[in-house]
Amino acid sequence: MKKNILVLFIIILLNFTAYTQSSSCPGNIANNPGFENYIECPHYDVPNQETHFYLEQCVTDWFSNVYQMGSADYFHSCGDADHDYTPMFSSSTVNPPNGTPGYAGIRTCGDAAVWHEGPPPYTSDSREYMVGTCTPLIAGVSYEISVYIRQAKRDISSIVWINHIGIRMTVGAPTGANDYGVWSGGYLVGETNNTGVANETWAQISYTYVAVGGEDHIIFGNFYDNANTTQVPNGATGYSSPDAYCFFDDVCIMSDICSISDISINTQNCTITSTITGDITFANPPTTGTLTITDDISGLSATYNAPFTSQLTYSIANVPNDGLEHNLTASFSDDTNCHYTETYTAPTTSPVINITSGPNCEAGNATYSVNITVSAGTVTSTAGTVTNVSGNNWVISGVPSGVNITITTTDTVPCSTTIDIISPDCTNCDANAGTWD
Repeated sequence: MKKNILVLFIIILLNFTAYTQSSSCPGNIANNPGFENYIECPHYDVPNQETHFYLEQCVTDWFSNVYQMGSADYFHSCGDADHDYTPMFSSSTVNPPNGTPGYAGIRTCGDAAVWHEGPPPYTSDSREYMVGTCTPLIAGVSYEISVYIRQAKRDISSIVWINHIGIRMTVGAPTGANDYGVWSGGYLVGETNNTGVANETWAQISYTYVAVGGEDHIIFGNFYDNANTTQVPNGATGYSSPDAYCFFDDVCIMSDICSISDISINTQNCTITSTITGDITFANPPTTGTLTITDDISGLSATYNAPFTSQLTYSIANVPNDGLEHNLTASFSDDTNCHYTETYTAPTTSPVINITSGPNCEAGNATYSVNITVSAGTVTSTAGTVTNVSGNNWVISGVPSGVNITITTTDTVPCSTTIDIISPDCTNCDANAGTWD
């Protein structure tokens, strides 16, 4: 919420338990659903610091770009004590559901002309919307989508409770809105229809939604104008503007279908082959059969038997480090529609050094040289002068007779290979032939 009126409120410090993903939402595909992954703590009017409490400033995966002037707000117990949004925005303490310290909030009803936000002319309908991201939905699949909400009560800034708090989804970030006013694009998931929902108490609203396909952004707010929004005074006092504010937490997007959402991949550099390891993240797996993960280029795989637990750790040995792009595919035998592919670039093996000539004594000097080619990298030597003749062809020259050297080539990974050269005796070298007597 952007405003030009600063009101000082009572400061209450809260203690919260550590956040864990709610077990009531297995396979949640919403990103940062509890607003716990934050970039910085919300702060307001802190000396030598720019004011930051807008959602997009403080957390990952959430923003409020539907409008340019309004902004969703971020709340967290780590916020500074002078920030009048943290942790109070109500006549009572805002304890987030499930003991999680982070949550978000937006204005769900208001009058821009009263608040004087944004450039004139002012619209009568002032709204803020919060936008989150998720794994794209699958067409035709039924999803359960829910969120905890709490309508606020606070003098001046939240003096009414309203009947419309809804959820919409879009393919790509929402577009087509003007500054302020009501936005109603995308696909409607569901909305409340009475003023008695979540009034100064957390309540979960939940809807069943059949996906169009590809929806990857979720939007929360009031999608009706003031004239079509029922507004009930909540006992707070302030402007005549119908100002309403609502908190949000614990977003859940889940379905009962099997889905694999991620494969993490770890490789080994500077070896001929890698043992590929990582975790497979999935939801609603079949109760029987096998889970197989396969590397497409090598054809190597690993297979695991039911029962399956998400974050399953896999390991595939002897995958060649060929520097090529590989596809790693995980699939369940008893649900052929449940599969997922992750692409990775295999590392390369350590570079190779081949001696093409030498070590040869250099004519007229008690020194010697070595000519080499390398498969990749930059060449160094413990003695002598290193010269790149052309491409991967190198010469190490001017090495004093009797001095053994180690030649190294290092690529950009970096991987390196060394070779030791034993010095010839060049003290009685023929000046013209460059050979030994």
